[in-house]
Amino acid sequence: MKHILIIFFLLLGVCHCMAQNEDLDLSGEWEIWLDKNDSDFNDFAFDKKKKEKIDLPATLDEAGIGYKTTKADVGRLSRKYKYYGAAWYQREITIPTALGGKEFEVFLERVMWKSDLWIDGDYIGSAVSLGTPHKFVLGKLTAGKHTLTLKINNKMIYNIGDVGHAYTDFNQTKWNGVLGAMKLIPNDGLQIKNLQTFPNLKKNNIDFQFKLKNEFKEKTEVILTATLTELVTGNIIDKKESIVVVHEIDSTKNQSLTWKITIPIKAWSSFDPFLYKFSLQASKANFKDKKEKVIGFRDITISKTKIIVNNTPIFIRGNLNNTEFPLTGYPPTDVSAWERIFKIHKDYGLNHVRFHSWCPPEAAFIAADKVGILLQVETLWIAQWMRIEGRAFTPARPLPLGEDPEVNKYIEEELNRIIEAYGNHPSFAFLCVGNELDNGDYNIIQKWLDKLKIKDGDRRLYSLSASWNHAWNDQYKVTGEPYNRFFRNLLDFEKEDLGYPRFIKAPNTNWDYEELDSRSPVPLIAHEIGQQAMYPLWSEIEKYTGTLAPRNYISFMEKAKKNGVYELNKEMSQASGKLAQLLYKNEIEGMLRTPSCAGFELLGMQDFPGQGEALVGWLDAFYDSKGVTDPEEFTQHCDTTVVLMRTNSFIYTNNENLRAKMQVHHFGASDIKGKLYWKLSTGSSTIMDGNLAEKSIPQASITDIDSLTISLNRIKEASKVKLEVGITNSDIKNTWDFWVYPENSGSLTNADIYITSVFDSATKERLQKGEKVVLVANELGDKESMLQVSFDPLYWSLSWIPNQATHTLGTYVRDKHPAMAKFPTDIFTGMQWKSISEGANSFYLDKLAKKYQPIVQPIYDFHFSRKVGSIFELKVGKGKLLVCGYNILDTEKVVARQLKKSLMEYVASEDFNPNYKVSENLLDGMFNQTASAGTNKE
Repeated sequence: MKHILIIFFLLLGVCHCMAQNEDLDLSGEWEIWLDKNDSDFNDFAFDKKKKEKIDLPATLDEAGIGYKTTKADVGRLSRKYKYYGAAWYQREITIPTALGGKEFEVFLERVMWKSDLWIDGDYIGSAVSLGTPHKFVLGKLTAGKHTLTLKINNKMIYNIGDVGHAYTDFNQTKWNGVLGAMKLIPNDGLQIKNLQTFPNLKKNNIDFQFKLKNEFKEKTEVILTATLTELVTGNIIDKKESIVVVHEIDSTKNQSLTWKITIPIKAWSSFDPFLYKFSLQASKANFKDKKEKVIGFRDITISKTKIIVNNTPIFIRGNLNNTEFPLTGYPPTDVSAWERIFKIHKDYGLNHVRFHSWCPPEAAFIAADKVGILLQVETLWIAQWMRIEGRAFTPARPLPLGEDPEVNKYIEEELNRIIEAYGNHPSFAFLCVGNELDNGDYNIIQKWLDKLKIKDGDRRLYSLSASWNHAWNDQYKVTGEPYNRFFRNLLDFEKEDLGYPRFIKAPNTNWDYEELDSRSPVPLIAHEIGQQAMYPLWSEIEKYTGTLAPRNYISFMEKAKKNGVYELNKEMSQASGKLAQLLYKNEIEGMLRTPSCAGFELLGMQDFPGQGEALVGWLDAFYDSKGVTDPEEFTQHCDTTVVLMRTNSFIYTNNENLRAKMQVHHFGASDIKGKLYWKLSTGSSTIMDGNLAEKSIPQASITDIDSLTISLNRIKEASKVKLEVGITNSDIKNTWDFWVYPENSGSLTNADIYITSVFDSATKERLQKGEKVVLVANELGDKESMLQVSFDPLYWSLSWIPNQATHTLGTYVRDKHPAMAKFPTDIFTGMQWKSISEGANSFYLDKLAKKYQPIVQPIYDFHFSRKVGSIFELKVGKGKLLVCGYNILDTEKVVARQLKKSLMEYVASEDFNPNYKVSENLLDGMFNQTASAGTNKE
């Protein structure tokens, strides 16, 4: 290997290659034949009568070629056209006279999964990759016309499973076609190949490697010209020349150069993604080749608990990308589309995107370089549960990674291809083999990482698997598993259970994950936090105008209409979304309060249309807002600088003091200093306000500011109050809702109201006499008539995980209903509802009229959209009945006491006048007390 020292201003590289000769465009009209038999070239007829035409780049789905579908796929959007197998693409090309005799290379940016190429009937070779371009060296071509024949097979080439996002019909589809750039690249007898840059901000230099493919029969001096410019301004920083001696036999050898930069270089970071353009030209007489790279200087390493970028600890605030592209069924290859996506991430305070089990196209890296987003790339997902027989969603049944030699070879080669194709990008900060590889052979996989580290140097950090076991050579760990599971190979106490590094621990803010996170030997990033499902907006259906049809959503919408909940679509979407946002806030703040936490990855910001329609995002699958939050609100608790609060409760009586310890989580670009203010308000009225001590807040710190004690005795009525704490003269603030109730609620009884917990003959007799009855029904009903109330929404998807105890997506509360007049609430169940939700019941109201709506309505999962109620009113005989599924008889609980007061005053008022009449027989079935509550079923 040749080593040359050159003094030069330089930079890190992400490669955009430009040959000296102009490339020939291969996009446009191609002839196509489908071939399910996967025939050999010589056996295939290429019958002109059976050919179709397609404009590439495109997929067969976009061209309307393949099997036309009519039914809805289960658990995902439906492809309008499907085809799995080989397809032959053919077109005539013309080599200009000026390029005749040159060597040519075919470049296809993205293909799924295997491609074979012929030129004029001569076989050139094959390419197999899901995440990198397919390339073919054609050799020298004469001027004039030639025939290119391309066979693409989108069937499973190696069994890597069919749930991971590199190859799946969930979200991304198993498309057939060509995406992105398609070109024929002419090459002279001198070529710069595989240019890889290794910038070092600390040393203020850059090493880089490349190959000089040449046809020189004797040792020949080649002039290398390197130019460095600022990308945005175009200002030339430096230009240098050097001479290297090469020979034809050196064509496959790496040349290694070091460029020493004589002035301080500007760093690339998520705060300031400063980019340069570096060009390298090789020339000798009439032979010339030039490669250009847009690069950025970014050093990355670790401490025990943090990712270190450019010698500065950062906090990872990430989100998953799962190939959610519902218009096309494939990822975009244009930079503008990815810039939009990454800017939305930045708007919501995020600095990281994890590509779950797949690798994006070049455009994603270019956009992330510009916007300042740190990317994690992966290749596959193979987990133990995929081997379980009878799982309809996972028919492939892949062997554990490490057991299938063909898969091993493919994945190791794919990892190397990814590094060579995208490794120069400063945004490419993390490489992980795959997702949740719980049953993989870690000894084999670790060897792949060891070899990659040697090849790739310290350009990025490596980890074996997202979640599950820790590997010895992991430089960081993304996990959501209990400590005694994912670090069991490091423990002497395998059975110690410290809980999870995610999930909300308590209905307050005086907790964190420190006991667990501090034990990790490497930085620990919380895996896939959130996953709270929401009720969809049916108006979204009209957005699906591309290759994927929302037949499943149309079916779900029809169920909502049938069950009488369709008219509440906006309300249920908002209520479920607001609850999900509250839970996201609490979980994220728990991470930010944890000194040893390295960060988190959300699942997610946007909906996940596959895997049972997991609608977990506050954005839809198009990255459009659902209206449940906005960047201004979300970045209060998710940004570089966040005001935090530690307090033991969100519920108080007015004879208590609200006590809180205030902190500031700060992982911005530099230290800050500021004075905190606080304000307690209800609606638009300020109750009290004040200031806290001024403090210096170091970068990469959680700084204790001051303790806050607020007397609540000014609040006389039950109230929801908002505490706002922020840094003066800045837009940095955070808010929390509290509920304050009178210590003395007054009388909770009324002689004119019969309150009972049983639906017996005495209750019926009172109703027949025309009396008012409040039925406390938290112990009534059976599994056929009753649904247990859950404060938390179901996890991920009831379709994908059907045996969950929870079947609801939060609760819609008619907050303006007079029954709620003395019980402050929003349209969703805030934290005050949590204490009374445990042990509460709701009841199926399917047998009532479609138009009937309860006062408080748990939101049944949208796959079924059953109508249920936890507080509702009915007319029975001459009487009036209010049913409450919450235990308001437990007046030791201040929230239950206040809800009872509100309901009792409502029932005593003239407003209480239910007009929907039901029979005693119907209620006998609803409130059956003979069976205990069990698993709910549809």
